[in-house]
Amino acid sequence: MLRFSAPLIPTYLLWWITSASDRWFVIGMVGETENGIYSVGYKLPTLLMLVTTMFYQAWQMSSIEERDSRTLGKFYENVFGTYTSLLYIAAAGLIMLSKPLTYILTGNGEDSRFFEAYRFTPILITAMIFQCFCQFLSSVYQTKKKSVNSC
Repeated sequence: MLRFSAPLIPTYLLWWITSASDRWFVIGMVGETENGIYSVGYKLPTLLMLVTTMFYQAWQMSSIEERDSRTLGKFYENVFGTYTSLLYIAAAGLIMLSKPLTYILTGNGEDSRFFEAYRFTPILITAMIFQCFCQFLSSVYQTKKKSVNSC
């Protein structure tokens, strides 16, 4: 158990450090107002991650159940293809709706000083897509008990 879980400890620790420190870097580099803009811009990508986390939990159970199947490679390929397609469609939809959704989120609309967050949302959504891919692929390594290769 220790041999399997030990490589995952630095991975999760570094993910935690990265996600916890980004706001401190924004405050230190450009200021608190920009951190507020960053926080508003991060709301929509977080919504995408929430949905994919629910899928991820179901996917982990399915991948473990199918672990010994002869058609395992095809199963992973089909699921990853569908997952990728749905993720791109959801991301494109969020990017397309980022301006109206930011208008709603900021309350005061275009008069709000945080409304400009919609400009940064596409970049954050793109980063979230890569995080979703990493999460999906790391589950394959965990299923195969090769956690050393995990993201």
